[in-house]
Amino acid sequence: MYNIPNKIYLQTGGGLGDIVRCYLKDEPYWGVLEWIKKQKPSTDIMVVSTSHNPNTKDFFKYNPFVDRMEELGWVVDGRPLAREAARGYTSIEQIYPGMKPRYQKPEIYLGPEDLETYNRIKAAGKYVFMHPFAYRSILPLEDFVHAIDRIIDESDLNVVVVGATHERVARPNAVYPGDPGGKLLVTEELNYERPRLFNLTNKSNVRVAMRLCQESYRFMGHCSCYNIVAWIEGIKSFVFSPPGERQLLTTLRSHAWPLIDNLPWCKNIYSDEWSSSRDAVDKAVEFILS
Repeated sequence: MYNIPNKIYLQTGGGLGDIVRCYLKDEPYWGVLEWIKKQKPSTDIMVVSTSHNPNTKDFFKYNPFVDRMEELGWVVDGRPLAREAARGYTSIEQIYPGMKPRYQKPEIYLGPEDLETYNRIKAAGKYVFMHPFAYRSILPLEDFVHAIDRIIDESDLNVVVVGATHERVARPNAVYPGDPGGKLLVTEELNYERPRLFNLTNKSNVRVAMRLCQESYRFMGHCSCYNIVAWIEGIKSFVFSPPGERQLLTTLRSHAWPLIDNLPWCKNIYSDEWSSSRDAVDKAVEFILS
């Protein structure tokens, strides 16, 4: 049996999209925590986060294989800071090659307070998961309301909308060249209700939102952490992106593999490519319903 250390840490960071991409797809370490706990239940597992998203701790809150979490704030390369914070712990990257553990795709774990919302929406039938926001949204909310109405009126699909007002740090050049980035308040609120619309803006949490996205029938929204979840699950998706994301979404395979590979179930449009935002949303609805 492999000699598992008494204390192990994992480092994660960046935006929530980076975190969930590594958690569900790119880093195998997250899928062996259950195996480690079965081999040695007393192992103390700590997650060290250097994220600019304030919801990271909520995402990991009910993971039964994480014993503690340290949030250090965002830095571009959080590894040195994480090593210092996790003094006395062994990095899972250091021991993983020798363990030969059994990998199991990790879950997005829900807590008791999450189940009423989750179960109610799941019981209502198939749904389009919609995230009309990002740290710099590029489409007016009224265009998303138009999309909600079209989807519900023209199909038997429900619509789930998520978002949460929060303060965060935006990286430079993310929206347009020369964008300075920095600390900003991101307002995410949809004041609209109708039958078959589940409006969860500022009424739920990132765990429920991620899990509902993971199990949705279709995805539509701004380029954010949620389209990453939809892409990982192979969900038919239409994404609206600012010009500042063009280089990342056309060159960085780890972040944009469905677009780079021209997979037919995934479409993306940049805001400098459409004649009007309403036209772009109508094209998205037609793709989603096709």
